[in-house]
Amino acid sequence: MKPKRSDELTKQEKENLSSYLSDVDADVFVISNLNPEVVGAALARYSRAPTGLKETVVREFLNPDGTPNEVKGSELIDRVVNKYGDESVAELAVAPLCIENVSNLMTKIIEDCRIGGSPIEESTRYVLYDVKRDEQWRYVRPESIMKSGLAEAYVQTMDFLFETYAGLVEPMQNFFRKKLPASAFKIEVERDNGVVLVGADELENDNEQRAHRLAYGFTMRSAACDIIRCILPASTKANMGLVGNGRFYSGLITKLLSQELDEGWLLAENIRKALDTQIPTFIRRASKNDYLAENQSRIREFSIALFKDIPIQTVPEVVLIEDRVEDYTINLLANIIFPYVQHSTMQIRNIVRSLPEEKRNEILSTVIGKRRTKRDRPPRAFEYGYPINFDVVTGFAEYRDLQRHRMLTQQRQDMNVSLGYSVPEEIEEMGQGEV
Repeated sequence: MKPKRSDELTKQEKENLSSYLSDVDADVFVISNLNPEVVGAALARYSRAPTGLKETVVREFLNPDGTPNEVKGSELIDRVVNKYGDESVAELAVAPLCIENVSNLMTKIIEDCRIGGSPIEESTRYVLYDVKRDEQWRYVRPESIMKSGLAEAYVQTMDFLFETYAGLVEPMQNFFRKKLPASAFKIEVERDNGVVLVGADELENDNEQRAHRLAYGFTMRSAACDIIRCILPASTKANMGLVGNGRFYSGLITKLLSQELDEGWLLAENIRKALDTQIPTFIRRASKNDYLAENQSRIREFSIALFKDIPIQTVPEVVLIEDRVEDYTINLLANIIFPYVQHSTMQIRNIVRSLPEEKRNEILSTVIGKRRTKRDRPPRAFEYGYPINFDVVTGFAEYRDLQRHRMLTQQRQDMNVSLGYSVPEEIEEMGQGEV
């Protein structure tokens, strides 16, 4: 029997669909009010069903009374994604997720997952961290540290950093207020001839005066935040939001379980618990990947041993790296080592170039390891080959901004004091450089 087309939907079927589609008669419409797993299952049927999504939803995923058959949706996803391994279908369900009170280290690990998820993070450029919550400064206290002999030193150091930060909030704002008094600050306002830029002495009503006052206060606070955030440690807590698909979340949970920080292990299980209320079938397969965990540990140990006695050469803050096709293998091997040492790309390349061939082969065999399946993915170093590459030496505060450019292929080294530190010139100028 020839399957019915969309224009052959019965009146009852259209009525049942009306709660879930923006327009049951249109060729372009939005789906709403359906469980993400039902949506994903219905969209997945596009590749095999001869009819449109309307018929698919109403005849395969709705009960006779018009309510969603969520069990059937989950069963299809489980079969296609988890049993057949069709990862593209895992991208058809999306869930918003909120993650709060995690370290800046965790936010960077999460945001480093570039495809399938869109994050937004509490910004140290705009949010002040000068007030305690529950009588504690806003930094994480990892179990691995708090149960070690380093707990007291850790807490004292973190408290000192936050107290120093809090003590600079008002002086730094005063510093910028002197640089740019409110009387010289201008805002855009709407006038008869359009949008114009006006100063404090040109404001015409209470609304404009209020807008000027708020904008000036925000500008001074943001300027201060932007400078003194360099004091905040990577353990600083942050809140973040994510919108991601099932494949993204499955990969994220696996990544967090496979990395080395205990904060990430706990976070992975909390993410799973939250997403189990929305897309449980899509993340069912997510688990620790022993290959990734062991491989990272192996190549880290190898790289550190190879470079431990090699002094770090001083390099400019930004270096545009010139590549030659004939050096492709050398450069790839250098990229493999880069995240695990503190040396520059060019210095690593020069060292790798001087190694005997069997040692170079050892780098490659170490990073590849015992790869068994397509999910045992090699590290990002293997994306090497783009025509423009550059090294940047910067503080963590500046990196927070650079890291947002997720369309780039990024590699970063562990934070370390071996490259030194910098003090913003504004802090020096106000006489607080020694603090």
